[in-house]
Amino acid sequence: MHRAFRIKNLIIILLTQWAVWYMVFDKNSDVVRIPSAMSYLEIIILGIITTMLAIGAYLINDVYDLEADKYNGIERVKDKRKTLLTYWLVNGVGMILSVYVALKTQSLGLLWIYPLAVLVLYLYSRLLKGTPLMGNFIVSLFCALVPGILFLAERNMITEWKVIDPNGWKDQRELLWMFVLFSFLSSMYREQVKDLEDAEGDKAAGYLTLPVVYGEERARALSIFSGILLLISIVIYAAYHWTMDIQKSIPFIVLMSLLLWSLQVLCRAYQRSQYRKASKIIKYAMIAGLIYLLMPV
Repeated sequence: MHRAFRIKNLIIILLTQWAVWYMVFDKNSDVVRIPSAMSYLEIIILGIITTMLAIGAYLINDVYDLEADKYNGIERVKDKRKTLLTYWLVNGVGMILSVYVALKTQSLGLLWIYPLAVLVLYLYSRLLKGTPLMGNFIVSLFCALVPGILFLAERNMITEWKVIDPNGWKDQRELLWMFVLFSFLSSMYREQVKDLEDAEGDKAAGYLTLPVVYGEERARALSIFSGILLLISIVIYAAYHWTMDIQKSIPFIVLMSLLLWSLQVLCRAYQRSQYRKASKIIKYAMIAGLIYLLMPV
């Protein structure tokens, strides 16, 4: 498999989307007696489509990151021509599958989301990655789209659910929005830390990321602010949905511990290895957060 595929990240994307769909929609379809708009086959295909988007983004990003990666001692692209060919092939398959799911679920809005996402992710790699915050925002938006796309894919079920059981839908809507918010904020936090980690290579490649433009201290301060914002959002959600159930409490404690640890490391960081450590801790926190949100209340 191409080194650019980041297999662990792809597995997390797949499991996140499938698990959120099961918890919010499939699990409740029998309770409210409303069939889910998607079958198991279609949610699997939707997960594959999302994965295709991510693979395409990784491939085109690595093509335009050749100089920066070389400076940072990373080699992901060995043959640029083959990488670009794979990029177009992956996006072509993803487009065909998205048409199939859109027609099967009668969610024609899915027809324009895939090509739009491909275009935005291409522009990110080509033009926007090396700009302060904008690149971070686009990556975070894509991560939020992983659970967020379910609002559109299951809109027929949601429409009926609002009428039959408005209170039940309200609870599940809050959970789904929390998945979207957590995906966005945690990705923003990690992307800002990764910019600090890759600052020297980005500067050599001419990228105008936050650490390059405004300096390490200001960029680190903003990263810490993003981490605190993420932590506060989780605490507020937990306060409204608190339970003494140990099944829910343990993932929450692990999540809080990891976020506080990442902030501690970040506050004391002054070299690349320390930023890399903080980035890894945040990644574990992202997994812990997904597990926490998936635990039944």
